[in-house]
Amino acid sequence: MRDGNLKTLGLGQAWKRFKEFFRKSPRPETAKKSRIPRITEKGLARVEQHLNDILINQGLPEEFQSGERGMLERLRAGNRTLQDIEFYLHELKESAVFRRTGDLLGAHLEALQWRGVTEKSLFHPEVIQQNPQLFNESWREL
Repeated sequence: MRDGNLKTLGLGQAWKRFKEFFRKSPRPETAKKSRIPRITEKGLARVEQHLNDILINQGLPEEFQSGERGMLERLRAGNRTLQDIEFYLHELKESAVFRRTGDLLGAHLEALQWRGVTEKSLFHPEVIQQNPQLFNESWREL
């Protein structure tokens, strides 16, 4: 407290400080909203470039990334489910680590650990169903 702790203040002054503290604190409903990251075109472009870099770096065909491309399409269409957001944050983090280290597997694992999620948290069930060649039966048991 500015002038002392609650014990040394009178009851009226302590109550006033208590109310002032909570008035300045974010309300739960606004705190939750503020945790949702802003998904920007710049971020989406960075994710897309990262996916392209992986194809080039690993010499893979684009079909290998149909799940990731499906998630990118969902984001561009305005979808904001938990999986969409986790995918977006994961790919941005993975991109930054990959650019710094050149180690794709290490970047992938670090991005998963950073958010405390598994790979299953990154793909929407709709994308999983549309790509059975990439996602086996265990993916559909969410």
